[in-house]
Amino acid sequence: MKQILKNKKRGWFFILIITALALCVFVFTSFFLQKKTYITTDLFITGGEWWWDTINPPYWLGDPVVRGAVEYDVTGKKVVEVLSVQKFDDRNRKILVVKARLLVSKDLRTKKYRFKQNPLEIGATIAISPGNTQMYANVIGIQGVQEFGQQNKQTIMVRWYNVFPWQADAIQVGDTMTNGSGGEVVRVVKKEENFAEKTIITENTQSIYGVPYKQIGQLVLLRSDPLLRDVTLILDILTTRSGNENFFNYTQVVKIGEPLYISLPRININALTISLSPSL
Repeated sequence: MKQILKNKKRGWFFILIITALALCVFVFTSFFLQKKTYITTDLFITGGEWWWDTINPPYWLGDPVVRGAVEYDVTGKKVVEVLSVQKFDDRNRKILVVKARLLVSKDLRTKKYRFKQNPLEIGATIAISPGNTQMYANVIGIQGVQEFGQQNKQTIMVRWYNVFPWQADAIQVGDTMTNGSGGEVVRVVKKEENFAEKTIITENTQSIYGVPYKQIGQLVLLRSDPLLRDVTLILDILTTRSGNENFFNYTQVVKIGEPLYISLPRININALTISLSPSL
């Protein structure tokens, strides 16, 4: 009986030694095979995972996010520092694109990063709290992995159809749209205003002189509407190139026939792109 108890104690002691060794290996892996470092990332602020297609955050969430906003961990070390932020109006919401420096762990074996113990990869969703503002962000760029494209100026022509005269009057040459940090992303270079294109017809049931039968058909009464306006604008905009496509505000594709939502100082417009290389 004593021998059995003695063997059991040895078994438990052996298990404790194995557990301690496994713990030591884990600690060694965590602290010696993972290196803490800072990297620069591009983050698209959203309401959750990108495949959820969630709406953009409200304006009151984006207002406190400014350059220099910081998040600290429990030891007082910086884990998030906002290097720059771009804010674009989306009616009562904001499109936010943040360039931030993150404190990450790099696995020396796999060369991959982890942020707050979660994988940091393109398309991953992370939680950040710079300046005591909690947000969810989709990772769209990682230093050394995928650098997000630089913005370039592009001149285009757009047309805003069938608007009231007072709406057309709210647009002035020289109007600009900014990114919330003082940077200019849209400038109205030229404006042309005409009566709205509209064809109004009526049925022709009258007899034509000298013809014994009635000429049935349609008569065109008007080809424009004097009560509405078509506004043609030449704009300088900042776009981001990805592959063979240019994007405005990181979300709107710039192509012929595609609409662009633009927030000007006095009015929001939703105009169709009609030329990518207009003559001034």
